[in-house]
Amino acid sequence: MEFLYERTALLIGESGIKKLQEAKVAVFGIGGVGSYAAEALARAGVGHLVFIDDDIVTETNMNRQLVADYTTIGQYKVDVMEERVKRVNSSCVVQALVAKYTPSAIDFVSNLQVNYIIDAIDDISAKIALAVSCYEQGIVEIASMGTGNRLYPELLNITDIYKTSSCGLARKMRKELKETCVKRLPVVCSTETPLKSLGNNKIPGSISFVPPVAGMMMAGYIIRTILGESIVR
Repeated sequence: MEFLYERTALLIGESGIKKLQEAKVAVFGIGGVGSYAAEALARAGVGHLVFIDDDIVTETNMNRQLVADYTTIGQYKVDVMEERVKRVNSSCVVQALVAKYTPSAIDFVSNLQVNYIIDAIDDISAKIALAVSCYEQGIVEIASMGTGNRLYPELLNITDIYKTSSCGLARKMRKELKETCVKRLPVVCSTETPLKSLGNNKIPGSISFVPPVAGMMMAGYIIRTILGESIVR
């Protein structure tokens, strides 16, 4: 057994390691949430990862995104994430797609041929379309709700979107999803009442320690699901 998996195997056994190596997970959005989710999946030993994002690293990303530092500014986030994964888990097969997922991309999800998806994008229409696609195709998905303008990562929790409160993004998605086939959607959502950005700024504020926790929680959910554990209550 590779040293990478030695400590993990003490928790999940060699059979668990094999399940992770055989799994294929897609992460939509490699930002403050998605980059940490991707890192956790790679370090746990997931054998196949797909990253989807069309954005490049900018200096404003450095306060919260794992892919961002002064050496990566101007590079595509998916490419930076792929390089990080290869430095940690060289046996992982990574597909880095410089692409923006949109509701009109009807066959996009099915063409990925994955069984698990992490939604870390912030476009509501795209999130809804992704949830519908996953639900119709039987793909296990967990979606990130709002992490901006929040300071208490301990108030993040995993629940069903129809049980959420105190999150504007979740509220908008609930309303739209009620008109679709989606009856259930696991999400990471905060119960914290969001602060207001200072200076009448419409851009949400962010900090180093909230989005990463959401990403780690999402990765944990997917890994436990691969291993056969259900944790949404």
